[in-house]
Amino acid sequence: MEKIRSILLVGAMALLTAKSFGLTYEVVRSDNCRSLAYSSEKKQTDHDPFATAGGTKPKWGTLAANHLPLWTRMKIDGFGEKIFVVEDRMNKRYGKMIDIWFPTRKEALRWGSRRINYTIVKNVRPLPD
Repeated sequence: MEKIRSILLVGAMALLTAKSFGLTYEVVRSDNCRSLAYSSEKKQTDHDPFATAGGTKPKWGTLAANHLPLWTRMKIDGFGEKIFVVEDRMNKRYGKMIDIWFPTRKEALRWGSRRINYTIVKNVRPLPD
């Protein structure tokens, strides 16, 4: 677990300062759900495998989820201070699930299906010098 420089409680939210990445952010809420993985393969997408529903190109940190608004930012347990962003959608048959984009099919298959704990964050910004 990355060292946290300071925690300042603000109502029900906490403002966290992560020393290792030099970021500050506010914690909105934590939750868990089932997670799958995908890569940029035609058979894993509805349209262009190199375009997300948000109009971006998939990259490390891209997520697909139907139960969260596009551009929701989150940390996922096990990935340190990496901030992931919901930039894509899944097939409508998937409810509360998160799909993590991986650069290769092999990495996506290695991830498989598992339950994850995640923390939604907002106001992500660099620490001032």
